[in-house]
Amino acid sequence: MKKANFARLQLPRLSPHALRRVIFLRSQSRSLAFAHSPGSSPSTVGNAAPIKRLVIFPLHHSAEAWLINVSDKCRRLHRKCDLARPQCGLCQRTGEQCRNPRKGLRFKQVRPENTPVAAPIPETIFGQIRYIDETDETIHTHHARRVPRAPSAFSTSLELPPGSPERLSESDDSTGQIPTIIDVSPPPEAPALQVESPSSVETPSIRCWSFQGPTEVLLLEHFTQTLSSFFDMCDPERHFAIQVPIRARNYPPLMDAILALGARHMCLTGRDVDSYLATDYYQRCLRVLIPELDRVQPDRVDDLLAATIILRLHEELDGPFGDFQTYRHSIGTRALLQSQAIDSSLASGLRRAAAWAGVRQEIYASIKLHRPPAMKPSADMLDHLGSLSHDGAWADRAGSHCLDVLDFCFGDNSVNGDMYDKLLAANAGWEAERPASYDPFCFDIRADAEDGVDLGWDVRYHADWHAIGWAYKTLARILLVIHNPRQPRVGLNRISAWEKVLKEVHYSIKLLCSIARCRATVPGPSLIACMAVWLAGDMVEEGREQKEVLELLSATEAVHGWPTEDIRTELEGVWSSES
Repeated sequence: MKKANFARLQLPRLSPHALRRVIFLRSQSRSLAFAHSPGSSPSTVGNAAPIKRLVIFPLHHSAEAWLINVSDKCRRLHRKCDLARPQCGLCQRTGEQCRNPRKGLRFKQVRPENTPVAAPIPETIFGQIRYIDETDETIHTHHARRVPRAPSAFSTSLELPPGSPERLSESDDSTGQIPTIIDVSPPPEAPALQVESPSSVETPSIRCWSFQGPTEVLLLEHFTQTLSSFFDMCDPERHFAIQVPIRARNYPPLMDAILALGARHMCLTGRDVDSYLATDYYQRCLRVLIPELDRVQPDRVDDLLAATIILRLHEELDGPFGDFQTYRHSIGTRALLQSQAIDSSLASGLRRAAAWAGVRQEIYASIKLHRPPAMKPSADMLDHLGSLSHDGAWADRAGSHCLDVLDFCFGDNSVNGDMYDKLLAANAGWEAERPASYDPFCFDIRADAEDGVDLGWDVRYHADWHAIGWAYKTLARILLVIHNPRQPRVGLNRISAWEKVLKEVHYSIKLLCSIARCRATVPGPSLIACMAVWLAGDMVEEGREQKEVLELLSATEAVHGWPTEDIRTELEGVWSSES
């Protein structure tokens, strides 16, 4: 058995990050590869043939090791050096001495133009620096970067006595010894600035709402930006736009109610949303909401009340105007309001806002079903209006007055003259005592040049609740004029008295339609105008005004999703028969 004759290997110095692979080439076609580290003793490998050459291949990421250890001849001839030692393969074949010009390497620092100068280094440190194996040009470049600065607390704290071991040691250049540089830490009162690398900086975690897809994100955004105005029309704090979505994040039935209403409204207004999606959210909400209403928890009253208010609007949008089977959720709203007193000192702002939203919904139901309102504001709610300083309270007063008028018109006191006079005085008192902010900043009556017919008025108010307050007051006026118990039913003056009624109702409907047209982006004025047309639209006799009323009804359904097709069909039938 032959033993392999190993020569003493003197491996080149490589980067500590370089992975070195040693390949031993044998005389046969086969080769034997094994890892060899500097300083290890020679070993014998079976019947291996004598080694011809030792080749070291560093990885691609140790390019600095390759450049430092390549032979001078391979560098000049642009050959790939195998880095063998003591002679590389090329030098061994040519019989030349393998030289390594590593000690002759020089590095020149080049700084592009318009590059900001680095931050100045303390003055005392420059006096201790010696440039080793550097050219005059490099030294000049370093001195050019030096920025003079006044001694500071930080720089004076680094001045060390000559005998201190921490001081930068100096040496004579003639000895050729490299000076030892010891790290100098700043004093405790001036801690060093620790700069973290980008890899060490942790990205903060972002908390996000959990949705099942982008459709739910779109529906929630549609509710906050568009549908919340159905409930916040008299609320300057906008509780349904701000607080309800936040509470719905932690209460799934409320979130399902919001998503159901958003899907239904987007489907009715011509958006690309499937109507079955609204039904799915609606049914999922009811499966949890109905058992919750049987055992109301005190901390869930606001959430349940907001959910029932939202579902009630969903039913109003889903059914025709004259459908008597709607308003199933109005029962839940009334039950919540009756079981939980709206105390002005204890109730939250959201509970009061939801209660007033439910009261306004009852106005529409009473007109639609021709019955007295099933729900009216409590005494605490009315007392709280007196303590409010914002203008929205006056709009709620107008809504409460409209409910009182509906109770009179469709209730048992419709023939009570004293009650009628009291309500008529309250209607006029609201207009006389209203704040100055409720004055319209534009009231322009435009008439046709040929026959003097008013085609449209330009009536504009500053805020939404200003227009809502005037609309409720005007709607109550129409009801009072039509249901006047002192109106003569028979006699010669019956016709003249009815003509006065027609004239005043015509003026009120014209005013409501003008307010709705000038504030078309807000659903409240348009909805109240639709209620007035449902009550007395047959009193509009001029053809061009009838066309304007039909256009307003069509725009209300197209923009706000409010069902008006049945009203348009019935009005067209009445107007065609009269003509």
